[in-house]
Amino acid sequence: MKLGRFDSRRHAVESDRVGDYYAGTRERAGLRQGRQSRSSRVGWRKGLLVYEPEVLVRSCMVLMFMALSVGVAGCVLNSNPPEYVKELVVYKEGSEALMIYFVLADASGVPTTADGELALSIVEESYKPEKQLKTLFNTSLTLTRAQFTETTVGVGAFARKMVLCPLGRLPYSTFEARPSDPGNGLVYMVFTPKTGSPGNRSLSGKTRISF
Repeated sequence: MKLGRFDSRRHAVESDRVGDYYAGTRERAGLRQGRQSRSSRVGWRKGLLVYEPEVLVRSCMVLMFMALSVGVAGCVLNSNPPEYVKELVVYKEGSEALMIYFVLADASGVPTTADGELALSIVEESYKPEKQLKTLFNTSLTLTRAQFTETTVGVGAFARKMVLCPLGRLPYSTFEARPSDPGNGLVYMVFTPKTGSPGNRSLSGKTRISF
């Protein structure tokens, strides 16, 4: 049997090809192992990044802690001593009631909170035959800081955050006398803080209302 002549150049080329093949195989195996190791922590499912349960739980706990921290910080209201009544707001709520809230401010004009006593009075003005004042409602209340709240007042471009004390809806049925329809009146308030106000002096405010 006649043997072919050994071609050293061809043998070198074939050896290089075999070497390249095994090198590529090892490289692909290494990549697969790396992907498998990574997929134990993070994976993709239908284009969405998916974490293993332990990673997801830790992430959720961190987010919950951050949310709670922000919430607690947002609940701390100003407690500086009140210097004056910044706003007394009264408006009709339906046809048979008034809605009332007021805002106290510290020496810097920032809305604040306080414990104290509130006196509230509503009178009606009439001019027939001359100016007369008729008392419609009188009350006294003991208020605490806990009754003050931060909320949004106004709408649209006029919306703003405000710390206030809501007195709620006051129906005409609780009045000593029913207001005229139509009629005009005044709402007076006097707030006496328990502590903090210089000389424990009373803070007063008033506003007009149409019944």
